[in-house]
Amino acid sequence: MLRLIFRDRVAVFWSFAFPVIIFGLMAATTGRFYPASANGSSGLMMLAAGVIAIAITSGGLFGIGAYLVGARESGVLLRYRTLPVRSSVIMVCTMMRNAVVTALAIALLYAIARLLAAAGPVSAPVLLIVIAVGVLGFSGFGILITSFVRTHEASAAVCNLLFYLMMFLSGATVPRMFMPGWLNAFAVWLTTTQLVDALVAVLYLGRGIAAVWSQLLYFLVFGAAAGAAAAFRFRWS
Repeated sequence: MLRLIFRDRVAVFWSFAFPVIIFGLMAATTGRFYPASANGSSGLMMLAAGVIAIAITSGGLFGIGAYLVGARESGVLLRYRTLPVRSSVIMVCTMMRNAVVTALAIALLYAIARLLAAAGPVSAPVLLIVIAVGVLGFSGFGILITSFVRTHEASAAVCNLLFYLMMFLSGATVPRMFMPGWLNAFAVWLTTTQLVDALVAVLYLGRGIAAVWSQLLYFLVFGAAAGAAAAFRFRWS
């Protein structure tokens, strides 16, 4: 599965180049409006946290949701099921493939952010936990989309709608402080919003696990609920 991604130039662009381009454009246009944090991190680290959240969201929606719908429509999933392995193993491998690609994209983005901006002390274990839980939660969400959407065209429409809704309302691209109160009250419940808040707390503010436990709990519950619903409704053909 990984070989197929790296052979596909379009997949490589959207997985690796797109987050870097988004970060570069945001840093060049709005980066100067983000103040440094009390622990010495540049405002660009807040931008990096938002773009990392976008990469995780994109991986769950497109890397799993749209991918599985397309594989089912083309008959690939049905052929996978004839293999002498459990169906759960195939799903886990799909999630691991998405996790590896997302991790590589995040590592590239984080390395570029560190080259361009100052960063205060960051707890690497807490950062890894936040990223892992976020990827796990959105993986369950992606499989859930596959359970309700039947065609590749419909999955593209649904995934794009959800992606742009979460990208613009979560604070990943536009700080929520600039949103009206009613919109902010809605946006705070979006999954990407919870992920952005956790990543900002760790990457930008330098906080530990105590500051992000509520977001981690949210994602664990969300991922478990989405995964359970997907397991109940998932169809291979």
